[in-house]
Amino acid sequence: MGINVKGQHIYEYALNEFSEINPIPVVGLDRDDGHIAATRSFLNGSESKRVAIRLLEDDLNSYDFTALQINSSLDDVITLAQEVDLIIDLRFLVSTKIDTIIANVKAFLDKAIKAGKYSKIILSSSSIPSSITDIVKPQREEYFARNEWVVWSDVISVFPNNLIYADYTVISPDFTEFELAVELMRTVQTPRIIYTGLTTSYAVRGGALKTHGDSQHFDLSDRLMATGMFRSGGYSRGDIYIEDIHNRASDSSGNAQSWIAATVNSHMTFLLNNL
Repeated sequence: MGINVKGQHIYEYALNEFSEINPIPVVGLDRDDGHIAATRSFLNGSESKRVAIRLLEDDLNSYDFTALQINSSLDDVITLAQEVDLIIDLRFLVSTKIDTIIANVKAFLDKAIKAGKYSKIILSSSSIPSSITDIVKPQREEYFARNEWVVWSDVISVFPNNLIYADYTVISPDFTEFELAVELMRTVQTPRIIYTGLTTSYAVRGGALKTHGDSQHFDLSDRLMATGMFRSGGYSRGDIYIEDIHNRASDSSGNAQSWIAATVNSHMTFLLNNL
């Protein structure tokens, strides 16, 4: 059952709220009937007739079967669209499945491109799990593989002119907000930095805010600098922020929100410069 906001399906509400910026609605085989109906209604009333179909890893096992499902479930949306994009969203990449995932993506794309139905094809994935502890424990630092670059590099070598890169920056595709009282949140929340490299990224965490304080990002920024990965403060606005914290340019070392904003900005600048 879909979530309603002010009596509307949440997707209908979102599309209406952002209608002035001409959003491209996204549908998929995993979406509920209300989501599909909201997309259909939006396309009927919009000058833009573009839609994107988002497929997940399990949808890639058979192009022919998935194509039948798309025709059966989404045909009334597709017929309203003048342009249809395809998003292959692999979400969190399990390291042990990388070879199989790459093979499935290539086989699926070979048929999808030959079918000639899609204006743009976007390949998206992530190496950030839902729990940061799976990468790095509190008060520790770790390097971890950016598997999305491995997948992208392999697939783009076969389809060099057909794909658009996408990822989830430094946020997990399975990220969720926990509803905890403030006093409980501070016993479990730990500051962290995830800094993106091309094939390897770096993660460092502090201790619980309640026991180790709110200024831990000063020390964490120092540890990032010590890795030699930092690209310089002039590289991006995010890197300027990180360097300012490292240089103690402010009495505050920032908070979770400001550090996410900074590292997302750094990540996006870095990827744009390397694509």
